[in-house]
Amino acid sequence: MNKKRIYLIVLIISAAAAVAAVVFYFLWPGISGPTPSKQPPAQTSTPPAPFDPSRPPTLQPPTGSAPDINDPAEQERQAEEALKRQALDFAGRQGSYSNANDFVAIRQAYPQSTTQLATFLESQRQELINTYPSYGAPYGRTMRSLSANITAGQPILNGTAATVEVQTQVVTNNTNGSSATSYVKVTIEYIKSGDVWMADHIQSEPLPL
Repeated sequence: MNKKRIYLIVLIISAAAAVAAVVFYFLWPGISGPTPSKQPPAQTSTPPAPFDPSRPPTLQPPTGSAPDINDPAEQERQAEEALKRQALDFAGRQGSYSNANDFVAIRQAYPQSTTQLATFLESQRQELINTYPSYGAPYGRTMRSLSANITAGQPILNGTAATVEVQTQVVTNNTNGSSATSYVKVTIEYIKSGDVWMADHIQSEPLPL
């Protein structure tokens, strides 16, 4: 009889414990507080692609409307830009030469020159040949045009004379093997022959630094 009572008591305790466990399992989220919601992963910005010099640059499309080629102001602007490009080229050609070939490079400027200026440049070439003969030590210089500015004759579209100042960098290779860099302002006076601008006079002077 005692054993049955003990068995019954153990059975009751086990059942109560099981019920308590079930109740505790379902009530535990409410007791411990709301379950924290999962936060989405933080957005990370895409790092910029490393610079690759072999790739062409990305060009932005031009904004605004195209210039009106029938506008007199636009025509004048284009004419001035064309004359400045011509002066940049002319200054570099007449100022770059070497005694290795008797300074023949100077003659590349003759087609853009009037007969008077071509004659002057040829006399300058002969003086250089006498001073730095081809059989002597190497001598030469390279003139690189940097910028051009029209200082007289504007507007040039219907004009017949204009002056352009060209700022240049000159690298001179001397006969003693040394080299020197200087800056020179080349002033070119142009006259119009028909529809073509021809260099008629040229003057060079050091640029103050």
